[in-house]
Amino acid sequence: RREWVGQGCTQSLGDPMVLLCALCCAEKSGQPEQICANIGLRFKALQEIKKMRRQLCTEVESVLPGVGQLLQPGLKPPDQTEARLLQQILLAGCGDQVARKMEMNEEGYQKGAYRIGAMEQPVFIHSSSVLKKKCPDWVIYQEVFETDKVYLRCVSEITADWLPKFMPGLCNLGKPLEKPEPNYSPSTGLVTAFFKGTYGRGSFPLPVVEVELEPGLEKYKLFGKFILEGIVCSDLKQFTTSLLSNPIIMTKSWSNLQPRTETLCRALASAKVHSAATLRKAWEEDRNFLLAAYKAWLPEVLHEDVRKLWPPSIDSG
Repeated sequence: RREWVGQGCTQSLGDPMVLLCALCCAEKSGQPEQICANIGLRFKALQEIKKMRRQLCTEVESVLPGVGQLLQPGLKPPDQTEARLLQQILLAGCGDQVARKMEMNEEGYQKGAYRIGAMEQPVFIHSSSVLKKKCPDWVIYQEVFETDKVYLRCVSEITADWLPKFMPGLCNLGKPLEKPEPNYSPSTGLVTAFFKGTYGRGSFPLPVVEVELEPGLEKYKLFGKFILEGIVCSDLKQFTTSLLSNPIIMTKSWSNLQPRTETLCRALASAKVHSAATLRKAWEEDRNFLLAAYKAWLPEVLHEDVRKLWPPSIDSG
């Protein structure tokens, strides 16, 4: 089993990776019933899996033509990328079955113990799991059962960074942290902030995570600041030294006292522009969008230069 899971993401996929490799091994064999008996896989279960795959592929085929070829014999085990995607799929479907490894300073700590939900009793990864020795910080599980202790079965490793992305409804992130400061990512074109919240009914503490800000006044102010700083559109960097006010005032509580900050923020909010994608769409519909609001931040002598390059190109996102 440990040879099947390998290293990296395939190992992190854990027990489901073992089952997938067993399935692939049985399908490749000319004597699947004998192979199932040798590796401990029920032959009837293999037949049920085939029927389910056929049903799923038929449904998906209506949306994505060509998927039916997945039913061809010779199914290969997941590679590293596919294994990581399968981990995330399992998390999205089993978000209420997350376990966190207990820390040494935690009340009731036992070596190798985990917390699940609001349950006070510690639980453990079963000895049959390929992740028993690795003992990851965060896992998802398919089954809980009790003998001498409470055990988790069919375990996969996850990372805490995935929880806000795939299970936001179970995360309580609270307010953004002041440090590190909110950020604009040119690669995604999104305004992000850093949070340190909790997860699930057990209020498991999360590490500091960076997630996209929800649309709101604060996000419009920050996006306006990043536009003025030339981070969203590098064509505007040439004007940053000539701005009549520091872009940082966009985020101040008293920013509405400055007419130019209020004008820019109102323009972004009215068009619901808070990312590179929404800004690009706004300029496709109206090439002069934000032109007047941006010129209000510059001396009149530069207005013609701005008009000639408007709309500026968005670097990415």
